[in-house]
Amino acid sequence: MICNETDGSGPHDDVWTRRINGMRIYSEERMESDLREAGFRSVDTSRKDGRSWICVIARKRDRPGVSEEI
Repeated sequence: MICNETDGSGPHDDVWTRRINGMRIYSEERMESDLREAGFRSVDTSRKDGRSWICVIARKRDRPGVSEEI
């Protein structure tokens, strides 16, 4: 699970990259692409209406005895 306060689309998001040396902000598309390339089979993204907040839940594979329900 990845939860970010921003996806880089907000007008003042660069405040974080200026404050934290080496920090990068990735877009929803970039995170989904990178996770799928890393072998995650399921990538679900949700957002808060009107905000650039983002939450990504990725699953790599089914595990025996573990429910898919959250």
